[in-house]
Amino acid sequence: MIDENDYAVLRGRLLGYTVRYWRKDVDELSNYWERRFPGQRSRATIIGLESNTEYAVRVQVYTQFGDSPESSVFSHRTFRLPPQLPAQYISIRQPRREKDKRVRLFGDVYMYKLEVEWRGIFTSADEEPLEGYMVMIRIEDFVVD
Repeated sequence: MIDENDYAVLRGRLLGYTVRYWRKDVDELSNYWERRFPGQRSRATIIGLESNTEYAVRVQVYTQFGDSPESSVFSHRTFRLPPQLPAQYISIRQPRREKDKRVRLFGDVYMYKLEVEWRGIFTSADEEPLEGYMVMIRIEDFVVD
């Protein structure tokens, strides 16, 4: 990162960074995007990229007196798509035996438990490999009249 007080390099006050990026399979000058990120920083997030695509990137500093030379070209391939199918045939049950219905957290503190079961999915070649499953829980208050 450039020190914002290094006037010999900056030739003025550092205002931010310009990130130029393009798909690696096209000519840089014919089809590129540029985003400016103001302020002293060492990273930026670019959204809206296509999955499983290689992008090339250049970075340069901009100051009150103009732009610095561009960096070398760096490239990176984006991830493939996330899994497109949800888990199927989900069942939820509470264990039948009383001693299996609760789990001890610590000391004399117990909580009830549920068992969740589902049929797993397979990912295609266009999707990232499956790393695991996430179970989300939402607690609802039921009012009985």
